[in-house]
Formats: sequence, C-alpha cells, structure tokens
Amino acid sequence: LIENRLGLPEKSRVLYNQISYKNAFPSSNEQTDLTNSLEEPTLLVLIERWLEQTPGLEDSTL
Repeated sequence: LIENRLGLPEKSRVLYNQISYKNAFPSSNEQTDLTNSLEEPTLLVLIERWLEQTPGLEDSTL
C-alpha cells in the first residue's frame, strides 16, 4: 500500500511468490484498501498540486 501511495508503477514491481502483489491480499478488507490506494492520488501528484498553488515558485530563468 505504501508503494501505491508513493506512485510506484505496477510494471516496476517485483512478483511476490511469482504472482502479482494484488493476489497477496486475501481478505475483502485488504482488497478494498488496495483498490482505494490505487484510485487515490499518489504522493507525487499531491505534492505537485500543492507546489502549483505555492506563490513565489515561478521559474525566473525563462
């Protein structure tokens, strides 16, 4: 779940016991948490949005 929140792409993941990490969460609560973590914005996206709204960070070299 942490990797999902950080924005690690699925193609960059290592297989867990030769299966997708999604299959390593057997309970419905874990599956729900996993699905939610994939649908919510990643930390990178949230930081980018925050920085876009922060005044004074314009690129002055252009």
